[in-house]
Amino acid sequence: MIQRYLQTLGVVVLLVVALASTGTPALAGDLIFGGQEHAYSVIFRGNGEAIVFGRLVFTNTGDQPQTELRLDAANVSVSEFVAYQQILPPSCIEYTPGSRSSRTCVTYGEPDYAGGAVSSGDSSQYQAVSYDNTEGEVVLKLPVPIAPDKSSAVILAYASRSYTDPHWGNYFTYDFETLTVEERVRHSSVTIDVASELFLKGDRSRVNYSEDYLMDDLAMGEVSDAASLSVGQLDTLSQRIGSSGSIYKTSSNLAAGDTLEVRGAYGPTWLRVHVSSFVWAFVIIAAVIAAAYGLGRAVKKRHRKHPEQTHASVFPTHLLNDLVYVMVGLIASAVAVGTTVFLTYLLEEIDFFQRAFDSAPVAITAAIAMCLYYALVLFGPGVLLAMKHGWKALVFTVMAEFAWLLVFLVIYIGLFQPLGHY
Repeated sequence: MIQRYLQTLGVVVLLVVALASTGTPALAGDLIFGGQEHAYSVIFRGNGEAIVFGRLVFTNTGDQPQTELRLDAANVSVSEFVAYQQILPPSCIEYTPGSRSSRTCVTYGEPDYAGGAVSSGDSSQYQAVSYDNTEGEVVLKLPVPIAPDKSSAVILAYASRSYTDPHWGNYFTYDFETLTVEERVRHSSVTIDVASELFLKGDRSRVNYSEDYLMDDLAMGEVSDAASLSVGQLDTLSQRIGSSGSIYKTSSNLAAGDTLEVRGAYGPTWLRVHVSSFVWAFVIIAAVIAAAYGLGRAVKKRHRKHPEQTHASVFPTHLLNDLVYVMVGLIASAVAVGTTVFLTYLLEEIDFFQRAFDSAPVAITAAIAMCLYYALVLFGPGVLLAMKHGWKALVFTVMAEFAWLLVFLVIYIGLFQPLGHY
């Protein structure tokens, strides 16, 4: 038995080594999970219009040169459509020995469309793509036909109002879906952002970085301006699509016809964007208070039926019945959370405080002061109640505060800052 097992294991090892040396596993993986690669960057305007930039990498899987690429846009009204076919030079896979500045390429491979690599200067080329848009299908006419088993990429930009729904107060909800193709999409990514004067729900900051200026300028102007971009600008745009944005979503191995969907909301002010979140937060807080009140009534009723257990109980029922410790815990934890939000705003948005905390003495002094402040806010109310009602009041007040802090954390994560956005 052991000998047969060892023989079988040896055969398996030899097969694995042979397959690895010939590169067959990678080929099998490509056959199973191969497909196109799509990247989108979406910028929403204050009028509800979405400016969409896309980069689609595809391979000709047929036996004839590919002269067109079909995109399904049945649910989208597309306008101001601009597209380029990206033609990259062969990638270097082997260099001569030496420093980076002196070495030269000795072996070239296929262009790296999937990796998005573009060389410096004018080595990349871009050809304008004509298209037909009929009955919800966009047919791109490739100016450079793609030979069988060869790859290429298309960069596109368009405007659409189909992704947003308006609400009162210039508040918009959006539901963006990627364009569909007749092949499997191996990897798809979407980034979402808004114009600089707007607030995106779920966004942690409103900082615009310098590498995003090109895309922002195009989004704030006319999409047709993309038709006059230089090669260098198109290279920059190609690299930024799918990676520049405040919210990021990705998916892999989408079947033919499947889409990557991203939903959210944006508006003119942070408060307007989070009105519904504040309403739900109020409902949750009221529900917790009502539950505590109901629990107190139940305990009080039970003690009336069993008065002999009143003095034996370690629970301060008089505090529970009056909701004293519940409300004190709510107020203290709300003050602590509000202080944290306010300090975070000062440190992120006000340059004076940012520069001040670069000084080590100031940072250390502020840290000590904040520790004392939080200790006073969280333990001070309990100490005052304990002076009148005993040590149990301190224990349960502190427990209530930390319970409320947990409630606030859940509210923040669930309503104000959903996880997984970027």
